[in-house]
Amino acid sequence: MEKNQEKDKKKKKIRFPLLVRISILVLLALILSGITVAVVSRNYRRKRAMEQGGETAGQACTIVRNYLAYNDFDKEFFQNLQLDHPSLDYLRYSYFPGICTAMQLRYLYLYTVDEKEIRHYVVAVALDAVEQEDLDEKNVLHGSFPDSPLQDNERTVLNRSEEIALQELDNESGHAVNCIMGYYDMDGELIALIGADCEMDYVMEIMRKDNNFFLIIGQIAIVITFFLVLILIHIWVLRPIRGLSHHMRNFKEEKELKIPESKAHFRDEVSDMESSFREMAEDLSNYVEDIQRMAAEKAEADVQLELARRIQNGMVPPEKGYFDRGCSVYAVMHPAMEVGGDFYDVFDLPMGNVGIVIGDISGKGIGAALFMSGVRRAVRERLKTGMLPAKVLKLVNDEIVSENPENFFATVFAASWDPISGMLTYANAGHNPPIRFGSKTEEIDIYPGDILGLFDDADFRNESVHLEIGEGILLYTDGVTEALNPEHAAYGKDRLLEQVSKLKPDSKTVVKDMLSDVLEFEGEDHIFDDITMIAIQRLDSTR
Repeated sequence: MEKNQEKDKKKKKIRFPLLVRISILVLLALILSGITVAVVSRNYRRKRAMEQGGETAGQACTIVRNYLAYNDFDKEFFQNLQLDHPSLDYLRYSYFPGICTAMQLRYLYLYTVDEKEIRHYVVAVALDAVEQEDLDEKNVLHGSFPDSPLQDNERTVLNRSEEIALQELDNESGHAVNCIMGYYDMDGELIALIGADCEMDYVMEIMRKDNNFFLIIGQIAIVITFFLVLILIHIWVLRPIRGLSHHMRNFKEEKELKIPESKAHFRDEVSDMESSFREMAEDLSNYVEDIQRMAAEKAEADVQLELARRIQNGMVPPEKGYFDRGCSVYAVMHPAMEVGGDFYDVFDLPMGNVGIVIGDISGKGIGAALFMSGVRRAVRERLKTGMLPAKVLKLVNDEIVSENPENFFATVFAASWDPISGMLTYANAGHNPPIRFGSKTEEIDIYPGDILGLFDDADFRNESVHLEIGEGILLYTDGVTEALNPEHAAYGKDRLLEQVSKLKPDSKTVVKDMLSDVLEFEGEDHIFDDITMIAIQRLDSTR
C-alpha cells in the first residue's frame, strides 16, 4: 500500500527538464545584470558627464582666455568698460555665440568681481534663444542674479588657489557643469573671470544611447552564446545521461548490462559516470549472486541451528521441576542465542539421592552445544555409578584435555544430594559459589577448583553442606551476575543476594522471580549471555 502511494506521488511530480531550468536561470541572470548595469551605468555616466562636461567647459574658457590675451584686453579695458565698444560687440554677438554653438555650451560669460563680491558681467550668451531673450529682458548677462552669493569654485579662483575650478550645478536653471577660469595680466594679477556651463543632461543622454547600444549588442552576444552552450550541453551531457538512464531502467527490469562502449576519444564526467555505472552493475550482479548464496547458506545454517536447539531443549529443557519426598528442585535456562552454552541436569542417583549439575561452556553456537552435550553426558554417567563428584570431575577433565581440538572449556558444579538427611556433597570446577536461602541468605564459601578442559593436572575437592528443613541453595551461571543494563552497569553479586533475601523461600519462586528480575534489569534487547539457575530446597519428608 505504501509503495503504491509513493509511486502515485512520483507520478504527480511535474517534469521540469534541466535545459528549461538552465534557460530560466540565465534569463533571470540577464534581467538582473541589465538592471545592475543600468544602475551602475547611471552613476558612471554622471561621473563621466561631469568629467567630459568639465573638460569641454574648460576648453571653452581656455579659448576665450587666449583670445583676450592675444588681443590685449587689459585691466584698463575692464575698468573703463564701454558697452558700445566694437571689440565688446564682437565678443557678445559673434565670438562667444560661435564658441557656445560649436561646443554645445549652455552659457558662456565673462565678468569681474569687486571688493563687495558683486559680479559685473561683460559678456554673457546662452545657446538657447529663449534663454538669451530672458537674459536680455532681465538685463542680466548671466543665468544667475547679480546679488547671488559667489560659488565655491569662484572663490577658489579669486583666492588664487587654482586657475580653473569646476562645480556641479543643479538648480532652476538646469543641470550643468560650471567651469570658472581666471584671466590674468602680464604681472599675474587677476583681471576677470571666464565662466562656461556645459549641459550634463545632454552629455549623459549621448552616453546613455552609446551604453544602451553596446549593452544590447552584449546581451545579444550572450544570448547567442547561451543557446550554443545549451546545444553543446544537450549533445555532450543530456543525451548521454538520458541514454545511461535508459540502460539503468533496463538493468533494473532485465538484470542485464547493455551499455555500449563509448566512442569518444576523450574522458569526461559522463564517460566516468558510465564507467562507474558499468562497474556498479557488475558489482551488483555479483552482490546479488553472493546474497543468494549466503541466503541459501544461512537457510541451511538456520535449519542446523534449529535442529541443534531442539536437541539441546530435549537434553536441557528451558524449565524443569523435580519434586519428591523431602526434595524440591526447580531449574530454568534462558539462552542468549538459538543454541546456548549453559546447561543443567537433575536426575536420580542410587540410594534415593539426587544428582544435580550446572555448567557454563565457553563459546556459543553448535560447537559449544556439542561440547556441552558431551560434558553433560560424561558427568551424568559417572555420577550415576555412585562415584563422588570430585572423582567424576577429574575423570571428565582428563577425557576433555586429551580430546579437545577446538580448545573448549567449561565451569561445572556437580553435586549428590541426600534429601532425607539434608546433606549435599559437591565438587566445583571453577563455577560460581552457590547461595544459601531460607533461614538466612549468604554465599557459601567453597573450594573453587580448576576449570574443565584447561589443565591435565586439575585439582578438585569433595565438600559438603547440610541443609535444614526449609533451607535451600541457588546455583547460577555468570550470565546472572554479569548481566548489563542499557547503561552498562552490571547486575552484580550484591544485588543477587539482596533480591534472593526478599523472596519467598521456595525453589520455584526463587528461580522464576530471579529470572524475571535479571531480564527486566538487562532488557530483552540487551541479553549477551546465557542465564541458567537451579534452586534446591529441603522439605519435610514426613509430609
